[in-house]
Parts: sequence; structure tokens; C-alpha cells
Amino acid sequence: MPRPGSSSQSPVPVLGKEKDKPPDDCPVLTLEDADKVIAEQAFEMPWLPKGQLTGVVAPPGTGKSLFVLYGIVRPIVVGGLQWFDGSPGPSEPGKVLWLATEFDLAILIKRCKVLGLPLRQILLLGVNDVSYAPNLELEADRKRILEIAKKHNVRIIVLDSLRGSFSGDENSSAVMASVLGDLAQIAQALNIVFIVIHHCGHAARGESPRSRGSSAIRGLFRNEIMIHKPDPNNPVCKLWVEKTNFVKPDPIGFRITDDGLEFEAAPEKPVKRTEIDDAVDWLKERMAPGQAYKASDLIAEAQELGHSKMTIQRAATTRLGIKPEQVREGGKIRGWSWTRL
Repeated sequence: MPRPGSSSQSPVPVLGKEKDKPPDDCPVLTLEDADKVIAEQAFEMPWLPKGQLTGVVAPPGTGKSLFVLYGIVRPIVVGGLQWFDGSPGPSEPGKVLWLATEFDLAILIKRCKVLGLPLRQILLLGVNDVSYAPNLELEADRKRILEIAKKHNVRIIVLDSLRGSFSGDENSSAVMASVLGDLAQIAQALNIVFIVIHHCGHAARGESPRSRGSSAIRGLFRNEIMIHKPDPNNPVCKLWVEKTNFVKPDPIGFRITDDGLEFEAAPEKPVKRTEIDDAVDWLKERMAPGQAYKASDLIAEAQELGHSKMTIQRAATTRLGIKPEQVREGGKIRGWSWTRL
């Protein structure tokens, strides 16, 4: 008997019946077919895989757009320069498609002139309006990206920034999967680097920043480059690959100058000194290795300098590994001695 409200005829075909067999000409693709048309994974340089989305994520004011211009676009449009990691860049000038969504072309032009970049090598998406801001929800804009990149042999596409390229909610997984999924298809179809500049969310104290918005954003960034200033008192920013499907290069540091960027060793987060750190340093200076000292004398001297008894004892035993030894006189314990190894 059928269930109440259901049809007496099941809508689900029963397998095994002749009429339910798939047609003989039902096509199917295999990885062998894909291997004939999908290019082998290649890189512009170790930080930039082709055919994938690379996110450049950073807090405001850390120079993410300037880094992309100077460290990535400059070697391409000028030619004969090094990449930001010191490896050889392209020998001949190439073209870049810059998708400007933040209505900041005046700033972009000024930066390019300061950096000595040939403006004619940096292409825009607009047809009759140079200030046109791409809307990646429009199929026409996505098609034009493909057409320009193919016709002009573009080496890299840069989207600056993700937030300005669509009208939906960046916290929606469905919206972000749709927008970035389309961009990922473009990157794969063209087999070129597609850089998406994006803002980071609020980081908890002591933690590194993360991409703002839906987790789908990080999911579709196959390569994620982070920029962060670990020490607010140090002008050097740290540049590193936070997430990748490939080999992670070593982090790099850079500082912003009047002429662009200077690259150097990556800065580290400053270590906050504690009272026990100061006590350890004092004991190292005060105690010669291999020589025994009366613990009570050392503690009294340290207390005069402002160290607490407990702090000195912890510094000696837990940090320096000193094992107190009993000092006996007449069969009684008269004190303790410390010997630094």
C-alpha cells in the first residue's frame, strides 16, 4: 500500500529493468581526458602558482596593494628584474590586467609613476569608461576578463579588492563560493596567476590575522599570502604563505620607502620579557659555572636588587636546572648551595 499523500506509482526508477538502463551513447569523461587539456601545474615564481587563485591578505595600512605592484607587477611590466624573493623575473616585459574596484585609479596611477612602471602595460576592464569598477556578478564582465587576457596575452590578473567586486554578503558561503568559483575557473582556463587582494578579519590578541568573511574565501584561495606587522614599533612587515597546496617558501620581510619597497629578513614577534627572564640573566652574570654558592647569600643579594625570593628560586631551578644541595654541619642541615652547570 502506498503511504498517505503519495502516488501509487513510485517516482524512483527501479534499477535492473530494461527501460531504466542508461542509453548506450551516454558520454563520460575520465582523468585521461582531463590530462589532455589541463596544463601541468606551473609557477610564475615559487610564491605564485598558475591556474589558481592566490589571495594577498592583510590589515589596512600594511601595503598589500603596494606589495603587489612593486613585488609582482613591476617585474612583469618592466622585464629583466628580480622577483621580490630575489629569483630571476621575466626577461621581457609583459602585460597585467588590473581589476580596480575601489575607485582609487588616481592613487594607482601615482604609485605606478613613482615606481617607474609603464602605464601602457597595465590594462583595465572598462570599454568607454576608464574608471569602470568591475562587477564580477555580471557574466559580461567575467567574459571580458577572459577576452582581454587571451587577446593581450596577459601574464597576471589582479583584483583589488575582493570586497568591491560584488554586492552580496562576504560572510555568505554561497555568495563567496559563486564569486570566487567563477574566478577560479578563469584562472584555470587561462592557466595564469590570478591575485585577489583581500582584507583580513580581526585577530585575537597574540594570533596572526586571517581572511575576513566566509570560510569559503580561504577554501577557494589555493594559495594565501599574508602580510602582517608583528611588532608595532618596527616598520618592517612580515610576508609569508599562510596556506598553500604547494611547497611553502620561507617568509620575507619588507619596509615601505619613498621609492617602493625594500626586502629583507622576516621580522619576528617581539618576546615580552618577564621578571623570571631578568632573574635568569642576573644569575648567569652572578654565578660562575661549576662554582658552588650559598643559596641564602644569592637570594638576599637578589632581593636587594628588587627580585623576589620565589622568582630567584624558580629561575635557578626551573630555568637554569640548578639542583640545590644540602650544606651540613654537625649532622644538621645548615643551608643550601647552588652550583651552575
